Amino acid sequence: MPSWLTKLVPSTLKNRLFLAFILFILVPFFTISAINFRNMEVLLREQVSTQNLEQMRGMSRSFEELLSVAKKTFYLIEQDNTAKAILQNPLFGDSYEVFNQWTMMESKLKAINNSLFISNSYVYYTLLDRFGNAYSSYSPVAPLRHKELMSSNWAIGSLQGDTYGQWFLEPNYTQAGSSARRPLISTARAFRNVENDAYAVAKISVDFDSWFRNANPVNGNNETYTLLSEQLVPVAQTGENRQLDPVIKELEAYQRPNGSLQVDDYFYTYIRIAGLNWYMVKSIPTEVMFSRIDALQRTFYVTSFGIAILFIGITFLIASTMTRPLQQLRKKMTQIVQSNLKVRLPEEQYMGEIQTFVQGFNSMVNDMDELIHKLKVEERQKEAMRFQMLLSQMNPHFLLNTLNTVKWMSMDTQQQQQIPQVCESLGRLLTVGMRLDVDLIHWEQEIELVDSYIYIQQHRYDRQFEVRYEYDDELRFALVPKLCLQPLVENCIYHGFAGMDTQGIITIRASIIEESLLQIEVHDNGVGMRSAAQAGSVRKSGGNGIALRNVEERLQLLFREKAAIAFPETDRGTLVTISIPLLISAPYQEEGTFDVDRTARGR
Repeated sequence: MPSWLTKLVPSTLKNRLFLAFILFILVPFFTISAINFRNMEVLLREQVSTQNLEQMRGMSRSFEELLSVAKKTFYLIEQDNTAKAILQNPLFGDSYEVFNQWTMMESKLKAINNSLFISNSYVYYTLLDRFGNAYSSYSPVAPLRHKELMSSNWAIGSLQGDTYGQWFLEPNYTQAGSSARRPLISTARAFRNVENDAYAVAKISVDFDSWFRNANPVNGNNETYTLLSEQLVPVAQTGENRQLDPVIKELEAYQRPNGSLQVDDYFYTYIRIAGLNWYMVKSIPTEVMFSRIDALQRTFYVTSFGIAILFIGITFLIASTMTRPLQQLRKKMTQIVQSNLKVRLPEEQYMGEIQTFVQGFNSMVNDMDELIHKLKVEERQKEAMRFQMLLSQMNPHFLLNTLNTVKWMSMDTQQQQQIPQVCESLGRLLTVGMRLDVDLIHWEQEIELVDSYIYIQQHRYDRQFEVRYEYDDELRFALVPKLCLQPLVENCIYHGFAGMDTQGIITIRASIIEESLLQIEVHDNGVGMRSAAQAGSVRKSGGNGIALRNVEERLQLLFREKAAIAFPETDRGTLVTISIPLLISAPYQEEGTFDVDRTARGR
């Protein structure tokens, strides 16, 4: 065997059997089946095209019959005694008699029309006598003027006998078609007496567009029917507006009486209307035209594919009988690595030395899993202790200053009534800081803690600043890290408002961004971080960087990389933004849970 062929042959027995099955069974089977199905598909497509052409022939005959019947009405009108008498000897005296004469003529025309076209009438009649009278079976768009009509081409041609039996297109002149202004196809002839003198001219017009739309209603198959004039110009169309350039080019080149062609995604069928030398064209998407064939094709390939899969499965089942234990062992070991030691080898499926090996391997995996679990628990405990340590790092100066504030308030008789509220606010902050079992609280509770802190600071600074809140009511129960706003507000008071003569304003906002993130903003109108650092207020107070790093580290412990703190540029003051995952928790109340009494603060 050549060396290059040896490289193509699989090295394992299972793969060799599989390759032989593909080359000598599946490939010949699919090749023969595809050839047979292709031949059947060609026959079915020819049959569908033939049926489509027969349908078009029936429609063409129906249209030709409509025109033939319309022509026959010339003779019915000409042979009717009443109509002949009115046309040859009209009344000019009494207006009442003249009106009756008009009524009789219109009734006669409608009776003839109704006798020939029972369901729908698409035929209109116009009669002109030699005495200046004009009669019609329709409501005209404009008044009928006998002189103008007699000077038209169709009237002159009828009197001269040049246009007898010929059909021509003209604009729609009836009220029935005024909405769409669809064209009409008309023919005309003259009525003559025994002396061969013309005593009237008659014109019959057919609203072929209305007949065409009624005969080809729009259906769910996306079929489009089009009438082409003798000049191969579309004059009527139903369904979607489609271009017929491929059909027109073929008719211009070959002038065939009928035929079919497929171009791109459409299938066209056309047939000539002999009496007019017009063409009727039907176009339909190929996916609709051959939907059943495509369904059979899909069924064939799905069935063949299913049989192939079944044969392949049987081949693999036979070939894997000897190699399955080692393959499963290798696969399970890979899964153990990928799933972090969460998968075990099924010991009951193995026997002998392999079973002993599997038992030892499972024991080793159990020990490793237990060790990793202990390490994770210890790591989590360290993170929890670190979080509580960061949370407990409240500025001791704040507690001392608050106690001094209480002392001075007790010496002032006017402020002695505010001491309980200040103490309660201080106790609320200390209580939350000592709670070790709660990391996240509701947004409205965090706002109340900020209010407690601000209440104390406003007494210290004699209410030299104002705090505003902006958030939607739906965020009241959003979960946020407890005491995440207090360090930011503290920085605003100590550093942002240091040395300011005007009243300080702190704005706290909360909003939803990207549908899954909660963004918290703390904005003050103070001097800004750069100005505060240049003025030395940061160094005097111990540095605001420690508090911000405290908040940032707590966010990382709670949310990892899903949380972020930023300091966007702002025109005035300092803006701090915190982004955390959006978590909404319905409120509940039970004994021992944290609750803030708004009324106790005396707001």
